[in-house]
Amino acid sequence: MRTVEPSTNHLWAFLALALAGAAIYFLAIDGTAAAIYWDVCVAAMLGYGFVVVSRLERHRGAWTVVLLGQACFLIGDVCFAVLEHVFHSDAYPNIATSSTSRATRSSPSASRCCCVPAARRAMPVV
Repeated sequence: MRTVEPSTNHLWAFLALALAGAAIYFLAIDGTAAAIYWDVCVAAMLGYGFVVVSRLERHRGAWTVVLLGQACFLIGDVCFAVLEHVFHSDAYPNIATSSTSRATRSSPSASRCCCVPAARRAMPVV
């Protein structure tokens, strides 16, 4: 199978389209429309990326992993947008940043942890 290289004209056209889309995003829209516009643009770029990756002979697996990571980002961004714009829910604080999480909870037993020497516990944090 022969690798099909994109022509320079296609790359310049894609760059011009991306810059025009970025200008619209940053200058013209906000709120819910911006969230939808962003997610649609990321989904379109992912689709284009998967088409390009499907035509590669070398490093196809590595590029697929990168695109899957971006797809996970898109899924998270869509979930956040739905929480924020549809359910009008504040997504913060969440479990990870909560002051009641196990990692940040202050309890008497936390200061007596057996894995931290007593001399280190007494040292001030700078």
